[in-house]
Amino acid sequence: MKRWMVFFCVAAAATAEVGSASQEPVAGDEAGELPVVLSASRLNQPAAEAPAAISVIDRETIALTGARQVSELFPLIPGFVVGHLSGNSPVVAYHGLSDPYSRRMQVLVDGVSIYSPLYGGVEWSELPIAVEDIDRIEVVRGPNAASYGANAFLGTVNIITRDPATDRGLGLRVNAGESGIGDTSFSAAGHGDAWRYRISAGQRADKGFPGLPDSSRVNYANLRAHLRLTDQDELSVILRQSVGVLEQGYYDNAGNGPRQRDTETRTLNLRWTRALGPDDEIWAQFSSQRRRNQEALDLAASWRSPLPPNPVFPFAIRVSSDYESRRDELEFQQTLRLGADLRGVWGGQYRRDGVRSNPYFHREEWVNSDLSRLFGNLEWSPLRGVLVHGGVMFETNSITGGSLSPRLSLSLTPVPGHTLRAGASVARRTPTLFESHGNQSFDMPASIRDYLRFLLTLPLPPPTRAAIAGYLTRPLFTRYLASGNVGDERVLSREITYIGSLAGTGTHWELRWFSDQFKGMVAPYRVPYSTPFQSDTTDFANREWVREHGLELSLKARPWAGGHVQVAASRNIIESSSADEAASGPVGTFSALVGQELPGAMTAGIGYRRTGSFTWLGTGGTALPAWDAWNFRLGRRFQWGGERVELAWVTQHARGRELEIVNTVPRQRASFVQLRIGH
Repeated sequence: MKRWMVFFCVAAAATAEVGSASQEPVAGDEAGELPVVLSASRLNQPAAEAPAAISVIDRETIALTGARQVSELFPLIPGFVVGHLSGNSPVVAYHGLSDPYSRRMQVLVDGVSIYSPLYGGVEWSELPIAVEDIDRIEVVRGPNAASYGANAFLGTVNIITRDPATDRGLGLRVNAGESGIGDTSFSAAGHGDAWRYRISAGQRADKGFPGLPDSSRVNYANLRAHLRLTDQDELSVILRQSVGVLEQGYYDNAGNGPRQRDTETRTLNLRWTRALGPDDEIWAQFSSQRRRNQEALDLAASWRSPLPPNPVFPFAIRVSSDYESRRDELEFQQTLRLGADLRGVWGGQYRRDGVRSNPYFHREEWVNSDLSRLFGNLEWSPLRGVLVHGGVMFETNSITGGSLSPRLSLSLTPVPGHTLRAGASVARRTPTLFESHGNQSFDMPASIRDYLRFLLTLPLPPPTRAAIAGYLTRPLFTRYLASGNVGDERVLSREITYIGSLAGTGTHWELRWFSDQFKGMVAPYRVPYSTPFQSDTTDFANREWVREHGLELSLKARPWAGGHVQVAASRNIIESSSADEAASGPVGTFSALVGQELPGAMTAGIGYRRTGSFTWLGTGGTALPAWDAWNFRLGRRFQWGGERVELAWVTQHARGRELEIVNTVPRQRASFVQLRIGH
């Protein structure tokens, strides 16, 4: 990591042009208009013309929140819930059906999937980007498999980083305050006639929640560079790396005691783009990701023989979460203008995922999965004010075989600024490698194995002898043993959405009704399996059905000079064959963000969110009470040495005491100072 940091800093010093950053306006939202989005259909289009509900968190909104980490931004989106298993383990979920791994949502950075091949979730606290690196976040609310494949099941998050063309010179960001908060990031950007680049590097660190061993320190570095080869061709490269040291576990808990987790993530993206016209472009991309996780806890245990004289065998056991994962993929895409009223996009992708982990698979070899997909989306305007969207994704994978995910939507705009959209889509979620191949077993100590072999030399009853012989063929204990008899989860989603705006006022809103029917939801269940420590173990199968329906509201407005108001609300009813899944999401969520430009180059932001009572899956069935959270930010801008500077005070979770995952882990208030120089 130090070598990467040195390289990035030297490169920045050698090429950066020190001076005031030149800002380019962000299309749409920051000007108070409906934003132009990409993530719904892979076509650039105003949000009102997209085939699915989509929300955008822009740079202005990010700055108003004072957020330190990406996960802190999602309560601004209708239906999203953010919790913390500990201070360094945030969890992001949409419409419930989520455990701490949130494996039913597609998460992309610059269009490249980053969810874990092992368990399907995202390690939000370890992302190799800073909040300051982000240009905007596009969130598709609802299934989006027609554009991004099987894991775009409940929703799709696309984190889009800042193009180097928007910055110039050097930038410095510092957060320092309570709970040991100590974040520092450095960036440098420059551009010429045929090239542009942006480098950033930094550290996020804090001491976590009081009473828990959950401090964290994550170092990260990024390079994004573009080289124009011809008038039509461009080559871009993105390099990212993060290295983290995170405390885990609980005090006074022998089975889950304090320990350290060491992580490293490396990413490479190479893309060639040929632009032939406004709606005529083709690109090809190679991406590669590597992740390493090391974590272990040494425990003392013992086993008492059920046979007289009942000898006791003490032994030591190491509970490990070590693994390596990799993802390599090739993708191409072509955007076409097929006629005056018709345009489309099509493409394909091949991906290989792999995980190597004895603790999770009880073998040393790599466990791999292969995926191939073809997709296409069309946008047709047969009449003025009428848009028809159709899309389909065909994919085949080595876990569950082939599948088809279609989508169809119709948008009517009878008068400018008011659009009614109706749509339906089908999506699937492929089981993770752990759900399909997992084998979390602990080998039998030699002392117990020798004792069992000795027992077989004695004159024992046939049933006892058979049981002992069976023990010798199995591990000491098996927590999970996946049979592989698991298929895709499926959802049929329908929605009707009204999108409105008031021209010239910076006000726009969206009201969405949705109804989702899920089948074959993967759930753990107990199966017979005898070892010296157990009579059954856990497997995975498609066992449950779920129905969800409700309403979502989002509003952005600039109701007065220098004012910014943003509101998100949702109501969601979950019915299921499983009582746990029926209780896995709040009936209601609400959030509001109010910003104001003040005299003296000052800005103020106030954020509020309320989350109804619900129960996270996999946390023991304990319902969380409804909770409220308040955030505040007050900042002042000024010039210093020719650079733009902003100094701000931020207070997060001002009330404290919010219970976000389990009743024993309250979220505490944290105040800190933010310093921003340049860019």
